[in-house]
Amino acid sequence: MSFFTRFFAAFLFVAGISLFTNAQILPPDDDDVQSWNDIQLTIPVRKKVDLFLTTTYRFGKDLSRFNEGRVGAGIEVKLLKSFTATAGYTFIKSRTLTGSFRRENRYHLAGTYKFPFKKFGLSHRSQYEYRDLGPVK
Repeated sequence: MSFFTRFFAAFLFVAGISLFTNAQILPPDDDDVQSWNDIQLTIPVRKKVDLFLTTTYRFGKDLSRFNEGRVGAGIEVKLLKSFTATAGYTFIKSRTLTGSFRRENRYHLAGTYKFPFKKFGLSHRSQYEYRDLGPVK
């Protein structure tokens, strides 16, 4: 058997294996009705300091299945008239493609600058985040 024949046979074998392994995980449906539910509670502590609590729940598969839940807390400090700094934590539990759940912890630090422009306003936020992904269960 020539080198080209062996190479071609090996290529077909690897391609066949990769097609078989990729076929084991089904891609998500192309269409779905989802419901995202967000609630945020802001608690003023001082004139320029607020605490906030957030929660988000997402239902998918045409609203019949819980897919993701988020619960978070943080502090927001208005450092200047147009600049606000935010630090917070979010716990996330989300469904993977295989149907199991993954837990995640996120820690974030953000800065928001507001640009006033006549009767309008424009704001820009830069956020840095550390994600601590837990094992899939």
